[in-house]
Amino acid sequence: MGSQTMLIDVHAHALSDDVVRRMVKTPGFGWPLEVTGPNRYRYAGGSPLDPLIYDVGARLDVMKRRGVTLQLLSPPPSVIANGDKVVSLDEARIFNESTAWLVAHGDGRLAGFAVPALGEPAIAADELRRAIDRHGFVGVVLSSAAGPLPLDH
Repeated sequence: MGSQTMLIDVHAHALSDDVVRRMVKTPGFGWPLEVTGPNRYRYAGGSPLDPLIYDVGARLDVMKRRGVTLQLLSPPPSVIANGDKVVSLDEARIFNESTAWLVAHGDGRLAGFAVPALGEPAIAADELRRAIDRHGFVGVVLSSAAGPLPLDH
């Protein structure tokens, strides 16, 4: 029996297109983004947003070309932990739904990590259990800080 190589990318970041559109419409949520064309965005007044962040079809094409069998996804770190930013329960659910959508549309080649609601520590563990049970996530993405404080503070 021959062996088959499986290449797994354990550190990839993505957002569903609906979350990117929400960032355009909702100042203070995620990144400040602007629309530059159909399904194209840029950071407010700056550089383009890489379509591989939100275009699941393009992501799968690149994975195929590179021989990546599976990618483990989470939102980009700067949308879940940024200076004074601490993810609330509502935001954690938005990001977790986003990751679940990507996984569901990933042709079996994407798996997700849950985002905890570090801004609401009393319920963060319950929300993680809910997200993992509901979406079948394979793990948790944990920032090294909650707002300006390191987690070991």
